[in-house]
Amino acid sequence: SGCGESPKNGGPVRFSRRAAKQQQARWVRIQADVGACVRSKGFEYFAEPFDVSLVEADLKAVPSIGDSREIREKRGYGATQFLDAVPNQSQPRKSANEAYVNGLDESTRSEYFVVLDGPADLAPDAPGGGGCTERASAKARLAFGNKRDLLLPKVKELSDAIASDVRTKDANKSWVACMAKKGYEYANQNQPRTDFAQRATDFNTKFQPVGGVVSFDTKALQSLRDVEKQTAIDDWDCAEPVRRADVIVTAEKTKAFIKINEAAMLAMNETP
Repeated sequence: SGCGESPKNGGPVRFSRRAAKQQQARWVRIQADVGACVRSKGFEYFAEPFDVSLVEADLKAVPSIGDSREIREKRGYGATQFLDAVPNQSQPRKSANEAYVNGLDESTRSEYFVVLDGPADLAPDAPGGGGCTERASAKARLAFGNKRDLLLPKVKELSDAIASDVRTKDANKSWVACMAKKGYEYANQNQPRTDFAQRATDFNTKFQPVGGVVSFDTKALQSLRDVEKQTAIDDWDCAEPVRRADVIVTAEKTKAFIKINEAAMLAMNETP
C-alpha cells in the first residue's frame, strides 16, 4: 500500500475525516461551555452551528493529488488560476444569537459582550481577558490539543529526515542543474511555487475596484499565466529524479515513522 495508507490508519482521506469529526466535536464542546458560562452570568446563549463548509473545503484538499504534466499545461502551479474569479457574493452566516442580542438595550448589550468576549482593552490571553469564549476555547485546547501537540515535533523530524537524506539531496542537485540549463536560477524545488505565489499576490494588489467590479489588465494576467505554465512544465520535466527519490525515501521513512507513532496518530483523532 502507498505512503500512509495502512489499513489501520485508513489513508490520508479517512485520517482527515477523523480529524474533521474531532474538529466538530471540539466546536460542540466549546459552544456548550460558552453557553454554560454565559448563562451563569445571567445572560442567554444559543450554540452556534458548526460550519460544515469549512470541513468540506479541508476534505477537498486532502489528499494533495492532481499534479501531472497535463495539469501543469492547463494551470501551471495554480497560483494565478483564480485571480480573475468573480468574488463570492454569498451573505455572511447569521449568528444564532442575533435576535437575542438585538433585543437587549445598549447598556445590557455591552455587558453581554464583555461576558462573552472579555473587556475590549484586554488581550484574550491576558488575566481577565477573553471572557467565556476564551475560557471555553482554552478548556478545549487542553482536552483536544495535547495529543496533537506531542506528535507535531515528531512530524517535523520526519520531514527533516526526508529532506536531509542523501538521495533527496542528490535528486535536488540534479533538478537544480536541469533547471539552470533552461535558464532558471532556483535553488530548490519549492522556490518556483513560492515565486509564483508571490507574483500572484503582487499582481492582485494592482486590482482596482471600478464601480464595484474588479478591473485588471487581462493581457498582463495571461502573460503571467503563460510564464507560470512554462515554468511548471519545465519543473516537471526536470523533476523525474526528485519524484523517484521522493517515492523511495518518503515510503521508507514514513513506514518507520508510522510503526513507531501509529498509536499516537490514531489517538490524536479520538474525541476525549
